Amino acid sequence: MTRQMKHQSEQRKLKALVRELEHELSQGNTQLQAVAETQERLQQAERICHELSDENHQLRETITDWQKRFAASEDYQREIAILKQQLDALQSEHAVLLQSNRRMEEQLNLQRELDTLSSRRDLMNSQSAENIAAVLPADCTESTHATGHKLTDPATSPSKGTTVRRLLPSLILPRWRIGAIFASSILAITVAGMSIQALRNESPSSTTPAQTDTATAEEVATPALPRPSIAPAPRVRGTFQTVRPTHVFSEPTEDSALVASIDKGVRLNVVDSREGWLEIRSKHGRPPGFIRRDEAVRVSAN
Repeated sequence: MTRQMKHQSEQRKLKALVRELEHELSQGNTQLQAVAETQERLQQAERICHELSDENHQLRETITDWQKRFAASEDYQREIAILKQQLDALQSEHAVLLQSNRRMEEQLNLQRELDTLSSRRDLMNSQSAENIAAVLPADCTESTHATGHKLTDPATSPSKGTTVRRLLPSLILPRWRIGAIFASSILAITVAGMSIQALRNESPSSTTPAQTDTATAEEVATPALPRPSIAPAPRVRGTFQTVRPTHVFSEPTEDSALVASIDKGVRLNVVDSREGWLEIRSKHGRPPGFIRRDEAVRVSAN
């Protein structure tokens, strides 16, 4: 009886021990699963660290590249600033050259006008001398018919030719202008006609020679009348506005270089005009040039 009871108690103890071992085993399995999960997490963390390190390395390379680009952009900005300074200097030199070219053209035009005036003055001097030489023989011829004295021809008489040549410098000044020469020529012809008419009234017998000489003098004097000079067109200045899109040229000709293109309705500062062209000059530093006169209208005068 006692053995059986001992045996049963030992069985109970063994069963309790088995249950404890099973419980410990289940706890061990749970811990193993936790350890496996922790290992997996560690592996994922390592992969994330590798990826982050790669991204960090790429970001460093990108930062280095951007730093290089920034340094290069600063160099470009310095070069652009230098080029702008050179461009401004070239534009100022171009403006000075254009101004000097305009001055030279004005001087050349003035010189041409002076040469033309000088040639016309010499021509008028010679024609006035011929007119006076043509008028004086008629007077002398009519006075000869009236008084009955014989008078020699100035063309063949050295003394009277010398007298006429001496009178010419005092009658015609070297610096006479075209208007004065024209007025003096008309005055000389009028005085000669009046004197011939007076002599004709005094001596009827000398009518035919006087008429012949007067006609000859008028025929000689008529080609000597100078044509009135055409005044140059007034220069145009002020603020203009384009009526259509137009081109700006470097010179007043379409064969010159194209400077810029302007849209319709743009206001322009016109400083001069010449032969159907308007010379424009920007107040904001843009290069000057020329446009056609019919492509802009005046807005206000300076």
